[in-house]
Amino acid sequence: MTEPYEFVEPLSDEKSERLINLVLLLRSSARGFTKAEIFNRLLSYRADINSDNAAMMFERDKAELIRAGIAIDVYQADAYTEDEFRYRINDDEALLPEIELTQNEISILSTVLQGWKKTIHRSDAIQAQLKLEGLGHSLTDEIPVLELTGNQHLSPLLQAISVRKHVSFEYIKPNTKKPDERKLQPWGVLLRAGQWFVYGFDVVRGADRVFNLNRIASDVKISGTANSFELPTDLNLNNLFQPHLSQEKTTLTLRIAEDNGNRWRQSATAVLTNDASIGDIIQVDVDNLNLEIPLLAAAAPGVVVLEPLEVRDKVRKMVMGEIA
Repeated sequence: MTEPYEFVEPLSDEKSERLINLVLLLRSSARGFTKAEIFNRLLSYRADINSDNAAMMFERDKAELIRAGIAIDVYQADAYTEDEFRYRINDDEALLPEIELTQNEISILSTVLQGWKKTIHRSDAIQAQLKLEGLGHSLTDEIPVLELTGNQHLSPLLQAISVRKHVSFEYIKPNTKKPDERKLQPWGVLLRAGQWFVYGFDVVRGADRVFNLNRIASDVKISGTANSFELPTDLNLNNLFQPHLSQEKTTLTLRIAEDNGNRWRQSATAVLTNDASIGDIIQVDVDNLNLEIPLLAAAAPGVVVLEPLEVRDKVRKMVMGEIA
């Protein structure tokens, strides 16, 4: 019989603070604390120290911590001389296990963080790198990264979206060389397949349009007054962008040495040879080469591109430092 879902009441700020303080206190002493000592040290309980309310609150808090996976050790320090139970939390119960990353995962994270450092998310990328290095993972800034264009337009677009102002820019459509001027009510931006897009209402053409930021050929200019348009109430960027995104895949043939390239092994569509002495040869379909090429370069020489030749050449140039 399926058990019904248990309703969990959202924690208030006051309760969250009390639970955190309780955990910190119970971790602070290997001997633990009696209820009276806990109530005397924590202000949240101290207000009700002469009533049953503090005891009831403490029992509820214990149950909350147990549900969160934090076990409270209840014991008597000396059963012959003490009647009261003591409470404590061992670090093994309160702390999460260490995060373990493979060398392949570290290489991928290094590549991704380098890419994000060149966008408006630079501060977040630096914070993520510092956290990973604090866990003992040595990240490198020397992994080659393919430069993605269009990021310079994000800041003015996001600013215009936040205050509901119009933007204008020169835009080069596919298969054309001369840019056209566009005036847009920007509704939102989205990252898909390694490229940034902006979606909104084209004022001149009187219709919804999506624009690839890589094709914007001028600065994005903000104009008009704030709140000059409203966002559609049924706006769903994921659905709106889908028809405009290329679904074309590229089939790569790779030679992967032993204990390398798990990322590609797991998504292989075919295994052509299986020979540990020279490396396994597999085929894999990838969605976007702009994202894949830096990862392949970072994984070399454990992973080698055999085909297509143009992809092999781009990876080789990146490894040799010919692509910045």
